[in-house]
Amino acid sequence: MKDYTSQKVINGNEELTFELIPVEGKNYIDMINQLKKRGLEFPTFSENISLLSICPGLLNDDIRNKMLLSSTASLFIPDCGVYFKDNPEIHKESICMERSELEKKLYKDPSVMFVEAGWKTEPVSFEVEEFVGHPIMKGLCEDPYKLETVAKHASFYDPKYGRRGIHHQLWISPTPEQKTIGFPCLTNKLVYSGGLFIFPFDNYGGIAYGIRSRQNID
Repeated sequence: MKDYTSQKVINGNEELTFELIPVEGKNYIDMINQLKKRGLEFPTFSENISLLSICPGLLNDDIRNKMLLSSTASLFIPDCGVYFKDNPEIHKESICMERSELEKKLYKDPSVMFVEAGWKTEPVSFEVEEFVGHPIMKGLCEDPYKLETVAKHASFYDPKYGRRGIHHQLWISPTPEQKTIGFPCLTNKLVYSGGLFIFPFDNYGGIAYGIRSRQNID
């Protein structure tokens, strides 16, 4: 159990202050509304990884069998790939994730990433190095070192043997069969032996740790 209610985290060139009292939301839109009521920002997937790299024990606390949601959205297009966008615009409770608009912003807006089709799609459990280097994870998380820290903790990584513990998984859900807008989230699903499970293309309810403040450290 955690004995503190906030945590300062460095993400890129910003210092973020997370509130560690989890907020529950039924889905992406509901989570945005719940956080706004509390005066909190919805963290991106990459910001969540930065938090978990400092507080990996949260995986075994609030995130046990609960989805940790993020403000990152995905647009999956079969035979093309997936676009990721942090904090997409919302119009009348609809997420604005049009391919044409994302293509215009790609390489100009750092909040937009594209991963070309061709990655492993079957639901397999990865070793730490393969997981960190997976195209989907590269698209979602800008800092591979922080992702590696979280992956090693989640998979009970044993440095003596250079591999994860038995029955603990690093898993990425398979791709949809049709064009899909999703909202990347993660969990430690103990019902499946435990580990780190990534869902890049779904829209689940779950929890979030809101950001109370952010400060540029340049």
